Amino acid sequence: GDSWRLPTDEEWTNMVDKYGGADRAGDTNDGIAGYNALILNGNSEFAALLGGFHANCYFNSLGTFGGYWSITETSSSYRRCYNFDRGKLWRNGRINTHCLSVRCIHDK
Repeated sequence: GDSWRLPTDEEWTNMVDKYGGADRAGDTNDGIAGYNALILNGNSEFAALLGGFHANCYFNSLGTFGGYWSITETSSSYRRCYNFDRGKLWRNGRINTHCLSVRCIHDK
């Protein structure tokens, strides 16, 4: 049926790698090409906005940082995400109580 959902970490990685990749531990890619392609006005079908994040009762980094959740959990407390920050794109895990932006996938 028709439904919307968060992408998996693998779906995020597939899209990011198509546009230059992200800075990941042990990888030689610096995440600049992926950032430039996937940010608003980049050359991809995604236009990341830098919506900041909310943690510990405060909103932070609006306009300078954009974090996007995946549905993939790394533990009961952490979830995989991709971060747009300081001209680079990188992947990590964040505690589930942080508020980040979302990218939705439409399944037909």
